[in-house]
Amino acid sequence: MHIFANMTKFGIYAARLAVVVALWSCQNSPTPSPAGAQPNSVGSGWVTGMEAAIKLHPDSLPLYDRLLDTLAKRGEYAAAAGWCQKLLQRPNAPSYYLYVQADFYRMAQQQDSAIQAYRQFLKTDPQNEQVLLNLANTTAEAGYPVSLKLADSIANAFPDAELRSRCWFIKGVYYNMAKQYDSARYWLDKALTINHNFAEALMEKGYSFFDQGRYDDALRTFETLSQLNAKYADAFYWMAKCEEQLGRPEAAIAHYHKTLAIDISIHEARQALKRLQP
Repeated sequence: MHIFANMTKFGIYAARLAVVVALWSCQNSPTPSPAGAQPNSVGSGWVTGMEAAIKLHPDSLPLYDRLLDTLAKRGEYAAAAGWCQKLLQRPNAPSYYLYVQADFYRMAQQQDSAIQAYRQFLKTDPQNEQVLLNLANTTAEAGYPVSLKLADSIANAFPDAELRSRCWFIKGVYYNMAKQYDSARYWLDKALTINHNFAEALMEKGYSFFDQGRYDDALRTFETLSQLNAKYADAFYWMAKCEEQLGRPEAAIAHYHKTLAIDISIHEARQALKRLQP
């Protein structure tokens, strides 16, 4: 997943964004996944109590916000998207919750539903470059070639170096999904030329080497990221996976321990240690 932080709007280029939305509408019309369409209780006492409170006070946005925040912290992204849908069905519901819902769908890996929600939000705010980036990135994650044209259109609409690096990153994501690894690294390197500290681009580049079985190259890439940010747990996790593939279990164990020292929630690292340690 590659959800970007909010960025400053470049208002003078807003008029050029209509072509981006039109481009997407003409080329792809995915069907939303029904899996997150309706809210479901996740069962804990606190969450169930919040759901009951919302039934008593269905117009209380703070109650919805507290429930959505709790579901997100629990990783119940599909359930959170479902509650966004219930909120959006109410009269005068803020369109902002379409954006929130789209991000939840995306985190739940329901890309088609996320894409539809982003598109709906863009009808109310077509010049929101963050939503356009998220839309383009989600289409890339879903393997839709239109992501390449969307990325180019956004880069042209917002001639800002940092934003352009994110557009090139999106193209790298698409080519990784398409298993065109040389093309993926070409665009990821272009993104890194603009922003040498672009952690997500380094991760994607590492993935491209790993998926090709080039474990030494992947390891060097993840090591570069670990040197840039010693608290980036995923870099150490993938370094460990590379060491496993290279037949160096002791080094892998050390990296898995480092992973958990940074982020104890990475269960795969704990499972790997159980498998590797006697």
